[in-house]
Amino acid sequence: DHKLAFRAPEYRKLVVLVLTPDETARGVEVSAEDMRKSYESQKAKYATPERRRVEQIVFPNADEAAKAAEKLAAGTSFQALAAERGLSEKDIDLGVMAKSDFVDPAIGDAAFALQQGVPSAVVNGRFGPVILRVAAIEPATAKTLQEVEGQIRQELALAKARETLGTVRDKVEDELAS
Repeated sequence: DHKLAFRAPEYRKLVVLVLTPDETARGVEVSAEDMRKSYESQKAKYATPERRRVEQIVFPNADEAAKAAEKLAAGTSFQALAAERGLSEKDIDLGVMAKSDFVDPAIGDAAFALQQGVPSAVVNGRFGPVILRVAAIEPATAKTLQEVEGQIRQELALAKARETLGTVRDKVEDELAS
C-alpha cells in the first residue's frame, strides 16, 4: 500500500483543433467574375425546362387510330373519344412531363410540337399508334445570376475552404510527425 502513496498522478494534455468547411468558408472571398463563370457553366442547374400535361390514347392498330382521327376531325372531343374506348381521365393522363421525360422520343417530339388543346394526328410510337393532346403547358423558367448569387457564393466559398483545409491538414500532420 505504501508504494502507491509516493506515485505522482498521471496528467495528459489534449489539444483539439476543429476546422470545418462551413466555418472556414465564412472568411473566403469570392469574386464576381468567379460567380459569373460558375453560373454560366452550370446554367442548366438553375433552369426548369418547359413541361406539358399530356394525354394519350393508345390504339391496337393503325386502322383504329385512323378512324379515331377522322372522328376527332369531325368534331368528337378527345375526352369523348377516350370514353368510347372505355378509358377514364386517369387512363389517358401521362402527367406533367418535360420533353426529356418521354421514353419514346417520337411521342415527346409530337407532344412538344402541339398547341394546347389541339389533338395530334396519329403518331406511330414505340408501343403502337397513339393520338396525343396537350392539356396544359408550363413554360420554361431560368433563375438569373442575381437570384442565385448567394447560393453560388456559398458553393464556391465551400469549395475553396475544402482546398484550404486539405492544405492545413497536411501541415498539421507534418508538424505532428516531426
